[in-house]
Amino acid sequence: MIGIIGHGVVGKAASNTLKKSFELVIYDKYLESVSFSSLHACDFIFVIVPTPFDASKMQVDMSAVQESLDKLESINYSGIVIIKSTIPPGSTSNYEKMYNYDIVFNPEFLRESTTPNEDFANQDIVVLGTDNLDVYTKCKNMYSKVLKKDIDYFHVDATTAEMIKYSQNTMLASRVALANMIYDACADLNVDYDTVKNIAFDGFEILGPHMSQVPGPDGKRGFGGKCLPKDSSAFNSIFKSDLLSCILKYNSEVRDDLGNFLENYDKKIFLKKLEDE
Repeated sequence: MIGIIGHGVVGKAASNTLKKSFELVIYDKYLESVSFSSLHACDFIFVIVPTPFDASKMQVDMSAVQESLDKLESINYSGIVIIKSTIPPGSTSNYEKMYNYDIVFNPEFLRESTTPNEDFANQDIVVLGTDNLDVYTKCKNMYSKVLKKDIDYFHVDATTAEMIKYSQNTMLASRVALANMIYDACADLNVDYDTVKNIAFDGFEILGPHMSQVPGPDGKRGFGGKCLPKDSSAFNSIFKSDLLSCILKYNSEVRDDLGNFLENYDKKIFLKKLEDE
């Protein structure tokens, strides 16, 4: 039996795949669902709750994850907890010292622009962050019952797994921002950006045409969405980078909707905090 805490976009994608082979217990405090204590009987519990970036504090709000783990401790849960919520490197390691159950960090790689259910079911890699080989094996065996047979499993420590997630989104955010900077340079020089993009970027699979499209798929400049703004900001709050700060500043100048993706976002205050770092 598998439990899921949090039934938003990622939670639903997970349940859509897992239900093919497992009985599920789904808990979401914002939706009509089972009692939290019903999770006690589960062998695995996925924690898939929001971890927004609070722009007023310049840090990740992990209260929903903390609340979930505290409540699992209160019901004396003793199975394996799999955190899929994006959390800063080192968080899982700290949690492991606080609770009496096994914790694995297992990043999700769903894309916002495609069907999340298909992304979850057809993922090519699974990263499992834990120092415990037995726990890793149990999680891998669980996934092998519902995912494709020819995927790659990576056994790393939890901090490395957390770093993989933040690094990927920060790199993607940087690419989008750089494409926008090049777009401006082309405009200044009266060069057709689409010609440059088609020849310089689109033919290189590692870049991907959707990363260099300006305006982006959402019709706006810069990078938005649920992941790139919060994760690149979070990365910069943990590992200070002049380059990334510049990218975040630039993105704040060209986007007019970051308040939809960052908690307590105020453009002037956010830019001032980046300047002061």
